[in-house]
Amino acid sequence: MELQLIKKYIAACLSTTTTRLETVEAPMPGIKVDINGNESFFYPSANDENTFFEEYGDHIYVHVYNTETKAFTTTEK
Repeated sequence: MELQLIKKYIAACLSTTTTRLETVEAPMPGIKVDINGNESFFYPSANDENTFFEEYGDHIYVHVYNTETKAFTTTEK
């Protein structure tokens, strides 16, 4: 399972001196992120290698990487 795109997003958009990452396999492969006690869970899309999801509290966000512009867009699911 490729998690490099998620790591790139975290480094570009969420990284702070207190950001902690943990790669996990359960309940599904992904990355748990903790920033000052605020936790998110990121996991890749099964259908599109440039799309991944983030669960943050009661919200689910869809992140899409545009390979032409090298930018991420985010929408709430």
